[in-house]
Amino acid sequence: MLRARIGIVVRSLTSSMLSVTAGILPAIAGPATGRSAEVPPELLEHGSSLYRSLCLRCHGETGDDLGYPGILPLAGIDRRIGSGEIAVLSAPFVGRVFEGDDARALVAYLGTLGGEKGFAEPGFVFSPHLLDRKHGDLHSYRVVDVRPKSAYDEGHVGNAVHWPFADQPEAPETQPAAAVAEAMAELGIGPGTFVVVYDEEGGPKAASVWWSLLRAGHERVALLDGGWRGWREAGHAASKGRPRIETAPLRQPSPPRAPDPKAPGDGTRVLRLGSGPEGPEATRDEVRIDWEKTVAGGVLRDASGIATYLAEAGLKIPGRYRIEGPRRDLGSLVFLLSVLGKDVDYEPGDGVLSVR
Repeated sequence: MLRARIGIVVRSLTSSMLSVTAGILPAIAGPATGRSAEVPPELLEHGSSLYRSLCLRCHGETGDDLGYPGILPLAGIDRRIGSGEIAVLSAPFVGRVFEGDDARALVAYLGTLGGEKGFAEPGFVFSPHLLDRKHGDLHSYRVVDVRPKSAYDEGHVGNAVHWPFADQPEAPETQPAAAVAEAMAELGIGPGTFVVVYDEEGGPKAASVWWSLLRAGHERVALLDGGWRGWREAGHAASKGRPRIETAPLRQPSPPRAPDPKAPGDGTRVLRLGSGPEGPEATRDEVRIDWEKTVAGGVLRDASGIATYLAEAGLKIPGRYRIEGPRRDLGSLVFLLSVLGKDVDYEPGDGVLSVR
């Protein structure tokens, strides 16, 4: 769960019901109660038993095995799917229908899956494989291109819309939440729409827009792993068409949260964003985070690799950090901490980031 004093609350969706069509799990729904909410051990045990006997063969230990033709990843599915009520889980490939306690147990277990990269919040990450199968579903999904307008016009993911602030400064505190909410409405992004954001390479610009949507109260949003470059390198098509979008109702942004208690630690330290001196050349009390070092082969490293890099850079959790350096990179840091399941508070007035 991620929180920020500038008005964002992020919670995983603990789902209560599931629907499966043609052996693929496309839908989970339930209240935004938080994955950290305590789940009875017996429910998880029952869900694990169901998964291992009926789902493991195709979806694998992590939920992201894609070896079976047409299969979709399960990790993070509880964030991708909206909050509608789907009472019955049907699984034609395994020859039975799940409902009641069986459905609740299986969905609870799916919420524990971290995917092939082991993220605590895999729902914040969208693979090109998954987007290739979902970008045409304009009822449930909206793809948002945050590259310059000229790049969008040259080619984009099919049915992607262009973010209206893409050519403006991308610092996360740049756009008021009300302006972001208005832009979402114009792009047809309603409360139940899942948004996938991408820039050129899955970097700070996309992360900043991801963060701005969260600040505006839209929790169902993820980054395309590898961005536009990763999409093309995976062999997916470029489109020049523009989808016909119906304006969604304008939502009032959630009011800012009350300040959270300060994180314990050894005082506020400097956290400098971007590349620069490391090791003996770096200031002892300074933490330096370069988002590019959390990427390998054009996509995010796994959870272990990201956590190791942050620890080696000197980031201690819990801790408080005064942010220095290019603020355009701050969204990437918040995103990285979020996929690792950390709580984050940001105080834009004094530029302090608290991590728990």
